[in-house]
Amino acid sequence: MKRVKILNIVFTQEIKTKQIPSFRSAVLRMLGDADVAFHNHTEDEKFVYDYPKIQYKTFGNKASMFCIEEGVEKIYSLFNLKSRNIIINGVQSDLVVEDLKANEFVIQAWDTYFDYKISSWLALNEKNYGEYKKLKSEAEKFYFLENILRGNILSFGKGVDCIFDKEVKVQITKINKEYTSDFKGIKMHTINAEFKSNVFLPNHLGLGKGVSIGFGVVKEKRKNNYINGE
Repeated sequence: MKRVKILNIVFTQEIKTKQIPSFRSAVLRMLGDADVAFHNHTEDEKFVYDYPKIQYKTFGNKASMFCIEEGVEKIYSLFNLKSRNIIINGVQSDLVVEDLKANEFVIQAWDTYFDYKISSWLALNEKNYGEYKKLKSEAEKFYFLENILRGNILSFGKGVDCIFDKEVKVQITKINKEYTSDFKGIKMHTINAEFKSNVFLPNHLGLGKGVSIGFGVVKEKRKNNYINGE
């Protein structure tokens, strides 16, 4: 069991999903010497293979940021700036907070299932994409994706120092859409799906590849009574 801190921030700037990388770049330019939590790269530009604690997203077509654990503390360097003048795709404005919600959640494997949707999920790499395309039946595809999603949840747990004391279970219940997205200049197979898991996952959490720039966003299908470990 692990209790984690969450902070969801929504700004007044309207952006499209494809503009999230530009929003991220604009924030980094504004910060200058930003903490690694904002960009997940070392000083010599090597990628940090850790679960991103600050994630850039859209919420209701507005620029937003999802912060978890130490990301909640790190984000205050943004709020402490004297000027939050930002330029996104050539458009200059002040970065103004429209909504801010802080919470704390218990992350663990429960004895019940929670229902979720996951959007823009980059589940497949070059190797397993070929394996996935060979599958014929829906049951085979679901089973294949369940193993990947379970791995994504375990990676998230490891990233926030959560050791699950029960088996992590995942059931894909529906694939809503499969399409191609641009990820760092590469065309990637992308999936919108619905699933169940016995692990409680906070709204707007990212799973899988590209979570720092808005991929793999999880949302609850319905409210439950376990969000605060009750």
